[in-house]
Amino acid sequence: MNDFISTVRTDRLREIGEKERTGIVIADKYKYRLVDTIIIPMSDEKNLIYGFQVNQKDVYFYIIDEGANSYYTIIELYELLKYMCDSGNEDIVFEVLKRIEEIEMKRVRNSIGTDDTAQDIWENRADFIYRGITYHFKAVEYPEYDGIIEMPDGARTLSYQQVFLLLNLIQEKSNAFFTRGESNKKELINGITRLFLGLLSGKEDHDELKSLGWFYDTQKNKYVLRPNMSKNKERKYYLTKEEYLIIMNKES
Repeated sequence: MNDFISTVRTDRLREIGEKERTGIVIADKYKYRLVDTIIIPMSDEKNLIYGFQVNQKDVYFYIIDEGANSYYTIIELYELLKYMCDSGNEDIVFEVLKRIEEIEMKRVRNSIGTDDTAQDIWENRADFIYRGITYHFKAVEYPEYDGIIEMPDGARTLSYQQVFLLLNLIQEKSNAFFTRGESNKKELINGITRLFLGLLSGKEDHDELKSLGWFYDTQKNKYVLRPNMSKNKERKYYLTKEEYLIIMNKES
């Protein structure tokens, strides 16, 4: 994912330069977004296509399905996951989220062959393709059951797999930024997934969530985000491992 982020940032700058050379004036280069797609090859020989936009600050992934672009905020993704849980598929949701949080893409020594012939291989690595080049992100095994979410507008549906893959892409992108950045932010690696697990597990207010602006609404039977009450707005979508374990211990 790190290589992909570097590539699309370079492509964005190249696109800006190409447009300026043709006389196009770009008023705000900081906000200029490169828009493109990636292809994720699936085991059933089908491909899933996801869109992305990249500006000076971040990379944003979204679902493309039957020509429609589906953008989801962290709050909206929480709503989708809660809908899946409330539909009787809580075990599936928690199983996948825990895999995303726990699994690590890593290089290991192949035990086949002699010491001289053995080669390093990757574990838990999946591929995606951007402009003909293959990049990698963390592979997560998804359950055989693939439910369908009927969207409120009634015009389209989403599969569970589409949602889980989007979550994985968003988490991997976030992790890549944290591994590049300041060391004190590395504790937030996998923090989005831990937040979802905490929000889906909790049935009451927790200090760890309240400090981020998340409060439990007993009438709606879910957490709501009140950004103006967050003590750390930059952290509102991330739980550290310690915070997550405190919540899990209280809810168990």
